[in-house]
Amino acid sequence: MKDVAIIGAGPAGLSAALYAARAGLSVQVFDAMGGGGQLTEIAEVENYIGVGRVTGQGLAASCLAEARTAGAEIVTKNVKRVEKNGLFFSLLCDKERYEARTVILANGARPRRLGVNGEQALLGRGVSYCALCDGRFFGGKSVAVVGGGNGAFAEALYLSRIAATVHIVHRSKQFRGERSVLARLEAMPNVVFHTNRTVGAIRGDERVETLILKDTDTGKTEALRVEGVFIAIGREPQNAPFATLFPLDEQGYVITDERCACATDGLFAAGDTRVKVLRQISTAVADGANAAESARRYLERRAFVPLGKK
Repeated sequence: MKDVAIIGAGPAGLSAALYAARAGLSVQVFDAMGGGGQLTEIAEVENYIGVGRVTGQGLAASCLAEARTAGAEIVTKNVKRVEKNGLFFSLLCDKERYEARTVILANGARPRRLGVNGEQALLGRGVSYCALCDGRFFGGKSVAVVGGGNGAFAEALYLSRIAATVHIVHRSKQFRGERSVLARLEAMPNVVFHTNRTVGAIRGDERVETLILKDTDTGKTEALRVEGVFIAIGREPQNAPFATLFPLDEQGYVITDERCACATDGLFAAGDTRVKVLRQISTAVADGANAAESARRYLERRAFVPLGKK
């Protein structure tokens, strides 16, 4: 039995682990990939105040080290189900069961799919959702990035140093990403913009060969020859296994109050998994701190003696 079980070891989960452990609570953090979350997929982070420009992997390693130093235990397992048993929770990981007094859900979200022909068939053969993971395979080649937000910009910046040409495909003329980053991309000679375009299909025999683009104004289609396509159109939460414990909005995000508390007593949600306006590292870290403090106050109200102090 632990005071706090945290599902997900990204910025939100590790922030929660740090705050909970420093408060004297016993903490286990569950993450099938070992920790870091979306940070491990980001080449550079330059909008997290106080640290300057750092690599995503470097920041992830620092967060993990700080959580461990504070006393949190990282468990490399996938939590498949959570059950409420009276005042306690059971976390089921394959054949193993863990117990906790409170649970903080910080499982983030996975890349959103385009849902077009060729996307699944060519996954791993030119279709990717992570430039940091797969960009090295496209040195000197022509690639496309689909999306218009900060995630797409980060992918394009990273790929611009590797690929011969980076085509940015966006369904609108207006971009959602930061203007300063857009200006950097616009100044790069090997970056080409295709606005007011949607992807109708991804084609190729053994590997990606072309994207079929559709003009949103005229409806006309064109073929863009590329050898890789990086899809960066946002992420979607993976809350279905836990949906019986709390209400979700229409997009599947957890509904919480400002304290990150869910409808079920003792259950909290932090980071990209919950309903919020802005999904950034800074907001995930803030959520984690709030959720940990809310969990501590919940345990205090229940008059539990922290197991971490025994």
